[in-house]
Amino acid sequence: MEKECKESESTSSHHTMTPGSSKKQILNQERLSHLPEEILHKIFSFLDMKEVIETSIFSKRYRYSWNSVHTLNFDLSLWKKHLTSPSDLNRFIPFVYHVLSLRRSGGANNIQKLSITCSDSFEGTHFNNWIDIAIHRHVQEIEIYVHSDQEFEVNPSIFTSEVKIFKLRADLNSSAWFSRPIKLPLQMCLAEHLNTLELVSVALPKGDEVTMNCPVLENLIIRKSYQAPLKSFTICAVQLKKLNIDNSFITRRLYIRCEKLVRLKYIGSMSAVSLLENLNAVINAEICVALNTRKMKEEAANAKKVIAAMPNAKCLVFKGLEVFLKIPNSLDSLLIPLRYLRNLKLLPSSRDRACIYGMAHVLKGCPLLEKLAWESVESSRITDGGVYTSFPSEFVLSRLKIVKAHVVQGRVDELEFLTFLLENAPGLRKMTIDTDTNGQIVHVDEFEFLTFLLKNAVGLRNMTIDTCTGQISGEREELQKFKFKADLVAFLFNRPHTIVSSLNLYNNSGGIRQIWRTEFHFPTCDG
Repeated sequence: MEKECKESESTSSHHTMTPGSSKKQILNQERLSHLPEEILHKIFSFLDMKEVIETSIFSKRYRYSWNSVHTLNFDLSLWKKHLTSPSDLNRFIPFVYHVLSLRRSGGANNIQKLSITCSDSFEGTHFNNWIDIAIHRHVQEIEIYVHSDQEFEVNPSIFTSEVKIFKLRADLNSSAWFSRPIKLPLQMCLAEHLNTLELVSVALPKGDEVTMNCPVLENLIIRKSYQAPLKSFTICAVQLKKLNIDNSFITRRLYIRCEKLVRLKYIGSMSAVSLLENLNAVINAEICVALNTRKMKEEAANAKKVIAAMPNAKCLVFKGLEVFLKIPNSLDSLLIPLRYLRNLKLLPSSRDRACIYGMAHVLKGCPLLEKLAWESVESSRITDGGVYTSFPSEFVLSRLKIVKAHVVQGRVDELEFLTFLLENAPGLRKMTIDTDTNGQIVHVDEFEFLTFLLKNAVGLRNMTIDTCTGQISGEREELQKFKFKADLVAFLFNRPHTIVSSLNLYNNSGGIRQIWRTEFHFPTCDG
């Protein structure tokens, strides 16, 4: 590597001294030479070390500044002879070794952050060796993004060192879902200095019962990870504030004791969760219930317990309404314990009428709601009827001001739900409707869809619709757009009691907002 650097320096020096060098090149080199070292290091922190070395040799003053940069980034994808050629792994590995081994240590020269991105599979011993070298240079943050088919255990010294942030993301093929070649040691559970831990597609420590007890851990993310023999997994972190865990394939029993938790995201079976204490500090929560058709009642009961344990939550994203659809009165009282809930997003997994009615009954438990969003994320059709066959009566959302509906197809039940909101939310001021992923309202004519909503817009002041006036190109498309807008204006002109003051229409083609934007501004009744 030293030889390569010297050759690059010689070539660059010769190039900068040639009479043919442009004034712009010389000016850029002078600007680099006059930059303060702190600013230069900040710039270098966004570059790969290969680029840092290539850049620093343009200035004699900073010829060796790469050796004191606080952030070291190594990306294998930059080691290609051509854009289409494979990465040169045989040059990348020794390059990383040389840069780390030549790194000065002590005081201001310590490594702050080490980031390694490797899309090709190679021996994990290299990663562990690089981590060892960085730890001896007092590294504070380590990020590893790796594709590896070879099994190895992560260097345990990470969790006994002064490292504060550790992120490990493995890139695996879907065929290797239950194969996690990168394994974590038990030392992970007792890391004394770790503040942030992010694990994606790795194997958790082996053992029947594993307990995480990291005294200063504040942020924990575990996604797409797996450990077959793990009977119970306990997270006991007194300082933990943010927890994001996908428990789809981790354990049958997850215990959580985090009294300072502020943000929670949980994916998986609710029957596997046991809260060892209430989560009174949680403000933002996202709950995605596993749709297990054989344990519907059990899933519903445990989901209700978890929600009730977060009485101070203000924002909630909830997926899994389907587990409640056959249990009478379960949805009406689901969110009543959340007395401070202001923002709610519902993600039904099907477009069945039962789900639409179910969403309306959920709203009955949060009368102080100010913002509602809902999106159909069709993953399965497990609903087959249910106890909810109509919208709730005698029900007012007095504080609801904003509604956002995503992936709307113009189905009759969708229109009925939007109309239900317009009729029962007297304070509603803004409604945003996004059509399906292809930018089309597929079940009803767009003009009919829009006018149907406007007829029921009692107090609505602003409506935004991402829509598409058809997939006709050329002159026919322009004529169709003109007719659509003309008919709409005529409709509103003939309805003087309409209070909508602003109507925005966006055209989508292939899911990309483009071509035309129409804004309608109307005088209000009192104007």
